[in-house]
Amino acid sequence: MSDKASKKSRFDSTYWRKEGNKHYGNASEDITPPIRREKLLTALKCYYSAEKEATDSDEMASARKNIGMASWRVATLSVTLNEKEALCLFYYKQAVSFLEKAHLDGTEKSVEWRFLVTGHMEDCLEEAKDYSYDLEFIPKIQALEDLAGIISSREMKAEIYLRIANIMFHKSVVKLTDGAFRDSLAILGDCYRPVQEAKKFGTGTSDAKFNTDLRVLEADIHMHQCISESCQAQYTGDELFRHITLDEEEVNIDMVWEVVDWYKKSILQTREIDLEREAIALSKLGNVYDRVLKLKSYAKRNYMRCMELVNTLHPRTFYGQVWFRDCTRALERYQQEVAEQDKIEYQKRKEKFHDVLKAELTELEEWKKQLDCRGKGVRAFLKFLYQRFPLKDARKKLPEDIDTVEYSRIKKIAQKAILHYHPDKVDVETDGEKVKFLHEEITKILNGEYDNLKMGPVD
Repeated sequence: MSDKASKKSRFDSTYWRKEGNKHYGNASEDITPPIRREKLLTALKCYYSAEKEATDSDEMASARKNIGMASWRVATLSVTLNEKEALCLFYYKQAVSFLEKAHLDGTEKSVEWRFLVTGHMEDCLEEAKDYSYDLEFIPKIQALEDLAGIISSREMKAEIYLRIANIMFHKSVVKLTDGAFRDSLAILGDCYRPVQEAKKFGTGTSDAKFNTDLRVLEADIHMHQCISESCQAQYTGDELFRHITLDEEEVNIDMVWEVVDWYKKSILQTREIDLEREAIALSKLGNVYDRVLKLKSYAKRNYMRCMELVNTLHPRTFYGQVWFRDCTRALERYQQEVAEQDKIEYQKRKEKFHDVLKAELTELEEWKKQLDCRGKGVRAFLKFLYQRFPLKDARKKLPEDIDTVEYSRIKKIAQKAILHYHPDKVDVETDGEKVKFLHEEITKILNGEYDNLKMGPVD
């Protein structure tokens, strides 16, 4: 045998594995971590040589399994020694990669051997993922992407990509909570790639939890994307509105309508998704219509919708919020304006019919005074009412036993009288406006007496 052949046989793959195993075995737990790490690195060099000298798949599988196991221990020690993240991740990735290669190459190995190697690979992968989870956001995502690219198992790839998407989603939620909705939108946009990768590699999986988690995550991403876009639209509208109201000497109507469009977009993005955000946008849109465009009907419509959503969110309260205060104050102002207008209209109508209905109004006013001071009871007033102002429909009358009915029935009779004499029941075309006005005055007295009846007997 030639010297070259003798040297080759002496330093074959088996030789290098045995040499590596000596150093690997000497890296015991009773020596300091730095020295242990050096011995493992020396063992790794031997295992690299064993891989290089391997002549068949069996030797290749053994060498790669040893590289994987030694790299795993080096990675763990590197973490303990607070080595740089890049170095720790390098050995973790190398460990996972070589353990998987060993499994694929070990077709000649026993089932138990391959099963053991697979178990080591999965445990190492979990440790690598746990280490990655503690990194900062960008290095964490990159590390998990690298791990997903190393392994060939579709289910494992799908699980990692799902985890990446979840991490990115939660980061976007934090950004949104902090008010950085542009950053939130950017991260949410990046979420779609790992979601699609998870769907691709998870196709056909029987893992019900994985499928459920993926569906829930997709729905959450869509919801928060709508909320982030709504926030961005609302912010843009706020900035334009501030510019219009504070910086511009003359109102730019085109810019005002642009503000309206931004607030409408904000409303549409969160409709039935984030009721509070929708309510805020509605209040702000109401402000534009109220304060700048002077379109009260449009403003009131948006303010009313805002209050409907606030009531839906009960028991939450928003008394300290500016948008809620703006909404409630505007609606109170509108109510006061309507009340004042109604009062003016009433006075006009009262003056109009004062002479025509002077006797009737005087009688009603006298009865009201008597009722207010409890001089006469509601039974007597009801009897007077149906006798003095009989209704056209003969069926609408008092019961014959009105003088003897119990208190509980009096309330029901008074309630029915309110319906009988309600002004909306009057046909103005046939009966005239004066009859409607007279019924309005009668109904006011009846409503007051009905409220008194609810508090206790007056007869």
